[in-house]
Amino acid sequence: YELPSQAFRLEVAGPFREKRLQLTVLPLLHGQLSGPGSSEEAAEVIRATAPRQVLVELCHRRYGEVLACALLGLPLRPPSRLDILGNIHGGLLQHEFAPILKAARAVGAAVVPV
Repeated sequence: YELPSQAFRLEVAGPFREKRLQLTVLPLLHGQLSGPGSSEEAAEVIRATAPRQVLVELCHRRYGEVLACALLGLPLRPPSRLDILGNIHGGLLQHEFAPILKAARAVGAAVVPV
């Protein structure tokens, strides 16, 4: 599978010497919901590559809110002031993560908020 142009793969030492781990980094563009650099594009890569784990940059509280909405099909609440403040300083709003979490669950990947 060919990764998007902004993505890259790293190979790192695993827990055992003979085992190497592959890490794929998929940067998201702030505010981009579709097209290159979007969460939809990242979700497409996740569905195509079926990783065992997906790490997302979300605190546990925000992760829980996005996951609940993604699983139950509920619309996300309007962003909190904290979410908006993080967005102003380059963070992603919660709804931008929903396609990623849905794709990860669809392929059986463990989602780890970091």
